[in-house]
Order: sequence, then structure tokens, then C-alpha cells
Amino acid sequence: MGGRGDLSGFAELDCETSDLPTGLIVGTATITACTRNNGHYECHFTDVERLEHPHRPKRMLQPVWFKPF
Repeated sequence: MGGRGDLSGFAELDCETSDLPTGLIVGTATITACTRNNGHYECHFTDVERLEHPHRPKRMLQPVWFKPF
């Protein structure tokens, strides 16, 4: 898929954005690097694994690392 806001890859996957779960934790990954490209930051992931069953967070939206301002 392309950059941010580019939905062209969904046709290739025969998928609509409404088909995807929202508000759920669907997998885990390790962030190995964060780089800046054209004024935007890009996170690089390894050890990406999809959970067998999505989980609903019990507290914050991203309970592991999200900290409100």
C-alpha cells in the first residue's frame, strides 16, 4: 500500500476499510526504529504477530505505551 491516506491497496486485497476491526488490539510488534521522512515519522516493526482473537483494551486506548499529555 502507499502512503498515509492512500486506500488503493484495499482493492488489491478485496477488502473495504469497514471490514477491519476498530478499537481492538489485533496484534503485537516490536518497534525497532523510528525515522523521519519528508516531515513525517515512520516506525519500523519486527516480530509482528496477529492475535488469534482481537482483544478490547480495558483502560486507555493504547494501554501499554500511550500516555496522555
